[in-house]
Amino acid sequence: MKTFKDLEFKPYRPSLKLISDLYDKGLSFDEITKELEKTTPNRQAMMYFPNGWGVSVLFGEDFYSNGIDTYEVGILYKRDLCDEHPNYPFNSVLPDLTSDEVTEVMINLQKSEPLPEEDN
Repeated sequence: MKTFKDLEFKPYRPSLKLISDLYDKGLSFDEITKELEKTTPNRQAMMYFPNGWGVSVLFGEDFYSNGIDTYEVGILYKRDLCDEHPNYPFNSVLPDLTSDEVTEVMINLQKSEPLPEEDN
């Protein structure tokens, strides 16, 4: 089972001004990427599971996170936010979860049945 420790966080939507300023300094793409890693406070990790479920985990003060040790978790199904999970109905975004709580959500989703296919 995948857990919080398996998530790989990356910078989330750094400001275009910051990117432009770094470019104007003559930095290479790799140098800009490294600088963004250091200066962009918001982070995101996404993980998808074979059964169609997945998570988007956000960290930073711009989200339902304290920017220190809590995370905002989006429940995904086939790569879209989904509020149809039996355990999280009408709540595709879970606020202020600890890393242990994120793991609980991830394990729950991995054990979940896929949603029934709609008839066309």
